[in-house]
Amino acid sequence: MDDISERRYLPGNPGEPGTTHSDDEVLLVRPREAEIESIIPDNDDWQPIVDTGAPPWRMICALGIDTPRGTFRGTGWFAGPRTVVTAGHNIFDRARFGGWADRITVAPGLNESDAPFSSFESQELRTIQRWIDGEDPDFDCGAIVLDEPIGERTGWFFTAALPDQDLQDAGANLSGYPVRSASGSQQLFHAKRILRTTPGRLFYAMDAEEGHSGSPIWIYQNDPTNPIVVGIHAAGVTATPPALGILANSGVRISLATVAAIADWIS
Repeated sequence: MDDISERRYLPGNPGEPGTTHSDDEVLLVRPREAEIESIIPDNDDWQPIVDTGAPPWRMICALGIDTPRGTFRGTGWFAGPRTVVTAGHNIFDRARFGGWADRITVAPGLNESDAPFSSFESQELRTIQRWIDGEDPDFDCGAIVLDEPIGERTGWFFTAALPDQDLQDAGANLSGYPVRSASGSQQLFHAKRILRTTPGRLFYAMDAEEGHSGSPIWIYQNDPTNPIVVGIHAAGVTATPPALGILANSGVRISLATVAAIADWIS
């Protein structure tokens, strides 16, 4: 396998078969209010996940983010045995945290008071230099490195940098731990199609709230048992460029550079 192929794909370990979700509608987003992350009016099909011990839900983690300015909530997902990928602003945020988070508690598959895999504290926090230097939204991603290989119990996602033709209008899935609707302790899932792509970001009408930041955006291609993460949820409608002609939530697109960064964090 050549270097480009190695960096384009990171193999997953999804465990038991999951469930395919898709949606035939392509919707424009009408924001209820200007938020970092936004619920889309008339999207009434947000689904609570009850069996979080099953894949892929158990590979998604509730995050408790301790910072010099208080505790925040977020979402992450396993990309390797010890590596939980999330949004960069869950790791480093000048405006909210005053810089780096102090530590992050990771609870895989949390379901209200039930933590089926227990919870774990971060050993290391990592992000990309371009996020630290200028908080570039195309590089709003980071990782939590754990002491223990918990991903060997939960499994981890396949990650891929896919071309535009495989992403535009693809049925996408997003699941995470919103604060306002579920107190950051219950996984809520939504599926819609990807509306637009740019080299660094994906835009979609899937709902998101505070706490969803870092959620995996995944699709299914030829194998309905193999979820492929193609993005990391990071922003709401106010971060969507007006030139795109839509209002939508958005996430960091998994690019070759992102795959290389994640591979480095895993290693």
